[in-house]
Amino acid sequence: MADAGGWYYVYDTVGNCRVSSHVEHRSRLAEMIKRSRFFLVTNARWYDRERTGGQEELGLRYFEGAAGGAVLVGDAPRNASFKEHFGWEDSVIPLPSDSGEIADALAELDANPSRLERISKTNVLNSLRRHDHVHRWGQILSVAGLPETEAMQGRRRRLEELATSIERTMLDNR
Repeated sequence: MADAGGWYYVYDTVGNCRVSSHVEHRSRLAEMIKRSRFFLVTNARWYDRERTGGQEELGLRYFEGAAGGAVLVGDAPRNASFKEHFGWEDSVIPLPSDSGEIADALAELDANPSRLERISKTNVLNSLRRHDHVHRWGQILSVAGLPETEAMQGRRRRLEELATSIERTMLDNR
């Protein structure tokens, strides 16, 4: 599709261009994702069934792509963890990794810009409310019986303000 024109595709974010640190890699990846319509996802270690024993787990790509507002296309793990963290409608558009129908699936999605916009905003909205590191730290502190810091509470408020702003734009566009 990229060779035919009109599409840009990056396979590997590490080997394609040198980075000086993990911080630079994270920054470049985030910048790329937020400018992408689609982000391919698949189960962690999908290529190594011998090692996983067929167990399907979430990889970081799901979190990265959703937070960047991309439409996630690919395989969704069939487990409780996926349902807990990505249980909203269209969180992943199903397309098996061995599918030969990628071009058709993306063209069908691309033909419905309002659906793409809804999916993108819903992914960001859920990432703000579920997947920021402050949520994980809050869980850890809760288990330890410790209160959240003022900085954490402030971050939660800012995240909620952003999420509410996105919800308003979604309602305005209906």
